Amino acid sequence: GSGTVTGLAVGGLPDGTVDAGTLATDSVVTGKIADGTIANADIADLAASKLTGALPAISGASLTGIATGKVLQVVQATSSTSTDVAVRSGFNDLTGASASITPSATSSKILVIFNSQSWVTLKAAEANLQVVRGSTVIVQSRGYAIGNPTYDWQPHHLTEVHLDSPSTTSATTYKIKVEHDDYSYGGGTWRINAGSTNSLSLTLLEIGA
Repeated sequence: GSGTVTGLAVGGLPDGTVDAGTLATDSVVTGKIADGTIANADIADLAASKLTGALPAISGASLTGIATGKVLQVVQATSSTSTDVAVRSGFNDLTGASASITPSATSSKILVIFNSQSWVTLKAAEANLQVVRGSTVIVQSRGYAIGNPTYDWQPHHLTEVHLDSPSTTSATTYKIKVEHDDYSYGGGTWRINAGSTNSLSLTLLEIGA
């Protein structure tokens, strides 16, 4: 008659006796919920305002609702070290022009952008440049670096832009290789990246596809 049941121990009620309708509104407080009890499947929605503080790292491949063509990450290598390219020595790695990137998805494309200053003391020389992914040449450019008949230093600008499809999520290294074919009939110097801090740069941009 008092509304109080006595002599009932913990576990005394059969499973399923207390249902949602039996619990008073707002009667289950935070301290009564064991850590780890609420599973992901129990969370219907999460307001953006709840995402505060340091968030964990997430792969770009896991993101949804983002249009293609977005830049997912940028990697850049810079150098102020100059390189004198020997005549007719074949293609060799250009000092400082190497960078590695790990694509977020196999569908991603990598935009490779190379820039550097260059000087020649040549009447005419063929300056050849390669963009290499791993050990594979993906583009090769040929161009004449026209010098000065008096053999004074003559400035030239080197640049290469290429959109690559590596089709991998493994770490991938890109580098620049250069070759100097002399046509000046008397030698000369082709010097890359001299006289300016960080004038050489190799930039890799992952583009979502």
